[in-house]
Amino acid sequence: LFNTEYIDMKKDDREKTSFKGVVQGLPKGLFENDKEYELKIGKFKSKGFGKVKIKFSEYKEKLVTKEEIKKRINDLTNIMNKANEEKNNEKMKKDNEKYKNKKIITFDLLSDIILPFNQVKNTGEEIKVLFGNELREKLELSMKKTFVNVEKLEGYSIVNNFRKNDEIIIKSGSVLTYLINENDLESILERLVEIEIKGLGLRKNEGFGKVRICSKRERSS
Repeated sequence: LFNTEYIDMKKDDREKTSFKGVVQGLPKGLFENDKEYELKIGKFKSKGFGKVKIKFSEYKEKLVTKEEIKKRINDLTNIMNKANEEKNNEKMKKDNEKYKNKKIITFDLLSDIILPFNQVKNTGEEIKVLFGNELREKLELSMKKTFVNVEKLEGYSIVNNFRKNDEIIIKSGSVLTYLINENDLESILERLVEIEIKGLGLRKNEGFGKVRICSKRERSS
């Protein structure tokens, strides 16, 4: 709410500006849909700071289809193949052979994923246990095109007055990249749709585990 872009706005522009987000875990009946409420948030509320208006509406999620996922995979594969062809050297020629008759699939993390184990050595391989047997067997990890940031999530239980066990998380912004045989693509699309809708890992109901398959990528000149 207090980033420089917002602070630099003129007063009239600020009053016209709104922010949208998804809220999860609210008790039923706490707020009415499509009714505007006035709240105060942040520091110095008693001095008149932090006044906001908020309105809740029913969340209507865009339906993800197998056709959409397939198109994203094909588009990304075409972009990567074209980029490799433009780099005319021996190394790229070997890569082109490796990717021949393969599709490229990325799992782009929109939020942190909490893993159901206490340590990791090869995150890209070990996370495949969350994918399901059929998908896990058909995906081949591409280490060169994978970026993973792993950290520990610490916590404390105020109710029970003890420190929670550390949990391993893959940070949002990480990208897991895999190859799959072209002929196997159709058989995994349904599972990919399920992953994008439901997410991966633990405590998905708290906002963790949001994944997008092959986010749109633009090539810069």
